[in-house]
Order: sequence, then structure tokens, then C-alpha cells
Amino acid sequence: MAMARMFRLRDIVFVVCLGRMTPRPRAGHSTVTKGRGWPPAWVCRVVPSRHVRVVDLGCVLGPRALLIDVAFEVSDGPLALLGPSGSGKSLTLRCLLGLAPATARVRGELHLKDGRQVALADRKRLAALRGRGLTLLPQEAAASLDPVRTVAAQLRELLKLHGDGDDTPESLLELVGLRGELLGRYPHALSGGQAQRVALALALACRPAVLLVDEPTASLDTLAQQQALTVLQTTCAARDVDLVFVSHDLALAARVCRHAVVLDSGCVVEAGTMAEIFGSPVHVTTQTLVAAARRADELWRLVEAPGPEDMS
Repeated sequence: MAMARMFRLRDIVFVVCLGRMTPRPRAGHSTVTKGRGWPPAWVCRVVPSRHVRVVDLGCVLGPRALLIDVAFEVSDGPLALLGPSGSGKSLTLRCLLGLAPATARVRGELHLKDGRQVALADRKRLAALRGRGLTLLPQEAAASLDPVRTVAAQLRELLKLHGDGDDTPESLLELVGLRGELLGRYPHALSGGQAQRVALALALACRPAVLLVDEPTASLDTLAQQQALTVLQTTCAARDVDLVFVSHDLALAARVCRHAVVLDSGCVVEAGTMAEIFGSPVHVTTQTLVAAARRADELWRLVEAPGPEDMS
């Protein structure tokens, strides 16, 4: 068994073992759990990285493996997580947030841009990251809002918990393209598009490093979808927020993301740029998604084509 000698240098605790010196993180810092033995579970491995990475994510519930070695990197713009219903897209987001089913066994690591590497089995550390680290924009925006509190009250609460003093409820609504007069409204008085933008304003109030977006336009009409996607792109770019965009609609995701990962039955079956996936899909699941997206584009062209009366 390795012998360790601990001593204090100023206010940082170091551990010397076999000639190596490793800093112990202060209270509140994220850690990586490496199992029993040496090094201790609280040692935080800091590796410089400019990107957010998910490494070897697995999730087992009872006898079933729901996610198997899911891995991806958010770099060079937003990343799309694509796949049919039940492929594991939303579950992947839940595992990153520490919200997997209570009886599920999760493994893998989350690498952040500041160098921290957090074990995805460590729900307490992941809970500490929610807000300033990772924030979720849920699929049903209206259902995620508190029905008995005004928009202003909900924004002020998040700003008090996670804000940095620069944002106000008015400035956040302006950021997402809404008027300040909506601050006094309750969620039931908002349209679907307005509720989606308010939910985005609530997410941005946390100043997250990574925004996880789960089917953000599923309940919106076509015009509201276009507006929501435009606001999502501009606000994330303005605040330098990394975006993970979950969708089963490849055509929709292609308007937002440059890179994509395709899931099927809890596994990554294909990954690449949108141009590569559209141009030469390899896996049958990807081919099906591409075919559906092309049919959608054809319908759009038919809808947007001028009628006989317009040509006269």
C-alpha cells in the first residue's frame, strides 16, 4: 500500500506519493471518482481543453443497457444529437445533469472547458454543476414554467441564485426578443412561442457554459419554429454558450448545427459534419433520417413556390 504524507502549504493541501505532488481541490470544486485504492476519490484531474467532451457514457437499468459507450465533443459550433424516438437522446441529457433514474447505474466522464473532469456517476457533483455549468431547455417550455408566478418573479429568483449582477429581467427578455410588458404575465397568458423564449431567458439567466436543448420546437408552429431557432442561435453565440441540440428532425437540426452524432438503441452509430451526414449517410438509421429530411425540404419548396395567380 502506498504511503502518503500530507502537509499544508499556505492554504492548499498537497499529497506527496512516490515523488508526485497533487493539489487537493477546495470545497465546492468538482472531482472525479476513480474507484477504490490510489489516488483518492477526491483528486481532481485538470487537463487543459477548449471543448466540452462526454467520454464513455453508459447507463444500465436493471438487466438492460440503455446507453452504451456514448461519446462526443462539442467543438466548432453547436452539436446535434439525432436519432429516432427511444434512441437515448433525452436520457443522455438526463445523465449529464445527474437526473438519470434513481436505480440506474451510470458511468463515464464529463470534461468541461475549464479542465474539470466529473464522473457521471457522481450525482452530487453533477447537481452542483446545474445552473452555471449545465442548463436544460426542456421540450415542453410552458410546462416547465411555474404557473402561479409571474415571468418577472421567476427571472428574479434565478438571477438571485445564479446571476452575476449584470443581467436584469428586462435585459433577459430583450435578449430573447420579447417586450418588457410580458414581465407581469403568468405562463398561461403566453403563447407557445413566447413561453419558449421565456424558458430560454430563464436558462440564460444562469449564465451556463453548456445549454442542453431537448426538442425545443416540438410544440410550435412553423413560423414560431423559425423564430425560436433564430433566437437560440443568436443568443448562444452572443454569450459564448456551447449548445447541444437534441432532435429527431435532421432538417431542423441542420439549420442550427454544423456537427451531429446519431444515436440508435443507446449507441452512437454515426458522427460527422452535417454535410457528411447529408451527403453520404452510412448507417440505416441515418439514411432514414436523411430521407425524411429531404422529403421535408421538398414539401417546403412546394409550399414556398409561387402559385399561378402569383406568376401572372
